[in-house]
Amino acid sequence: MIGVLVELSFLFIYSFSRKYSASKSPTTTSARTLVARLPQKKTNRKMTPKIEYKKSIEDEIDWKIIDQLHTATLNFSTTSLELKKILLVLIGIAVPSLIKLAGDKLDTSLFITIFLLALTFWFLDSFTYFYQEKLREKMDSHFNDIKNRNKETLILTEIKSDNFTLENSRTSSDRVKRSLINPSVRLYMFVIGLNAIAFILYLTEIIK
Repeated sequence: MIGVLVELSFLFIYSFSRKYSASKSPTTTSARTLVARLPQKKTNRKMTPKIEYKKSIEDEIDWKIIDQLHTATLNFSTTSLELKKILLVLIGIAVPSLIKLAGDKLDTSLFITIFLLALTFWFLDSFTYFYQEKLREKMDSHFNDIKNRNKETLILTEIKSDNFTLENSRTSSDRVKRSLINPSVRLYMFVIGLNAIAFILYLTEIIK
């Protein structure tokens, strides 16, 4: 009898312990919980913060000045082109007019006039070239100011040169020479050379 009671008591304790353990442990696990339990992979890649260039007041002023200098440079370039057009128009007017005044003959005044016109416009065109370089030099100065203020934000770090609009070889010491002799003034050289050949032929009476 006692053995039966002991056996029943053991069965009761066993069944109670199973119910208790079943009530304490969940039967299902959510996907989010399973993912959270998974071992996370550790990455050694460092996240570098994205650097955004923000213009300061000084930068804004420099950019405004650069825009104005650029506009002035374009105006000088347009003036250079217009000077060449005016020269050709004046030569086209002067040649027949002087020939007509000389009695439909060539005259020394014709060649002198063409020489003077070409030299005058050559000088004026050199003036525009000179000031184009001066303006570009000032633009480079403002570009360098912006670059130096933004070194830490990695702005323009790939540009090794401090010259943005002018080549390194274009120094201010020989600017006058470059202004007088450059590809832009080839037209005047051509006009003077052609006029010189015609004048020599006129003096030797090959043409009259």
